[in-house]
Amino acid sequence: LTQEVMQRWIATMPCGPITLTHKVRLLARFFDHIAVCGVIARSPLQRLRLPRASTRFRPYIFRKEEVAAILDATKRLPAYTRFPLRPETVHTVLALLYGLGLRATEVAAVRVLDLDLVEGTLLCRAVKRGPVRRLPLPPAARPHLEVGENRIHRLEVNDARPFLAGADLPLQDFVGIGR
Repeated sequence: LTQEVMQRWIATMPCGPITLTHKVRLLARFFDHIAVCGVIARSPLQRLRLPRASTRFRPYIFRKEEVAAILDATKRLPAYTRFPLRPETVHTVLALLYGLGLRATEVAAVRVLDLDLVEGTLLCRAVKRGPVRRLPLPPAARPHLEVGENRIHRLEVNDARPFLAGADLPLQDFVGIGR
């Protein structure tokens, strides 16, 4: 086996650069081992240059039209007897995730007491390695949050987590994944 043969064989591998690098490194260890054992004179992968594998995550930035289409689709989600405000809740959760840049854990940790609709702010407690912060609410989120707040206040529960109303349902049922 020559380095050229190995280079051509590697070029035919249908995988990404990170996986390719892992596979070639594993194969190189094998060839190094059999070279030490005297089976071959030297590894054909010695001094082989691979394309540099980037490990940087490249986020997808949604266009405004895509976000609008996703939010519109949430309004068509079916409601359940145990979770009648599912479409409104999912719509609001996604709007908060997108509009405020919150993490899913931060939205899940929101309590009714964290919402200040008079000031138009949201207290964000579940911040990853950071201080508690108060965020301005997007004007479009207020009507949805008022619906949830009114529903929770009718139940007279001030420490409730309004976005976990369907927490006893499997996540797939909550957001309609796979349907």
